[in-house]
Amino acid sequence: MKRRARLSLIVLIIVFLLIFARGWFERGIQIVQRPLARAGTWFYKQPNFLEVEDKFVSLAIDKAKYEQLVRENQELKDALNYIERSDLSSVIATVIARSNTVQTSTFSIDRGDQDGIKVGDPVIIKDGVLVGKIISVTQKSSTVRTLADPSVATAVSLLNQSQTIGVAEGMTGNLLKLKFIPQETKIDINNLVVTSGLEPRIPAGLLVGIINDVRPEQNAPFLEAIIEPLVDSRLHTLVNILIQKQI
Repeated sequence: MKRRARLSLIVLIIVFLLIFARGWFERGIQIVQRPLARAGTWFYKQPNFLEVEDKFVSLAIDKAKYEQLVRENQELKDALNYIERSDLSSVIATVIARSNTVQTSTFSIDRGDQDGIKVGDPVIIKDGVLVGKIISVTQKSSTVRTLADPSVATAVSLLNQSQTIGVAEGMTGNLLKLKFIPQETKIDINNLVVTSGLEPRIPAGLLVGIINDVRPEQNAPFLEAIIEPLVDSRLHTLVNILIQKQI
């Protein structure tokens, strides 16, 4: 009995010490934290600190603007090189608004009918990469529906042995699908996909994407190929619209 009583007493002492030590530790932390917090607040409010902070923010903004200009300049060079090689006419436009949901993928540009843009004109970036088509035009602006929009179908051709021709449809996740491919068609991963030229106002040879998967269509004797776009149009602010040359 005495041994059990001693053990109970020891347990009580340990519990008391833990509670006391915890309270002492928390008070010690608070004592240290208070002057540090006051010092940090004082330092932040000093004019020199705010001046340095303003300069840092200003430099960061300037750097971001510079990198944006460099990227846009390179995109313009790539697009213009393609247009010159292809003997096409184009209009450069800036993206001014975007709308991306599960059902739609569109963006607006600051060029319109007064610039010669018409419904159905192809929209490209970089070295002839097709990213969308004009679906509506006002005097000074236009709306572009991207290839990944589920309502968009694009006449394409595979750069494989048989030059397979088909229609690429938009799907969720910024991907396209090529449907109703005969089972015997030889398609390899990474085959390039380009426009076939069988669609009004869309010239042949515009880059669309690459094949990243081939699988049987459900409940149908065909293959379905998944096309991954070469670029993500959501990351670009400048585009080129290929327009019909005036005769």
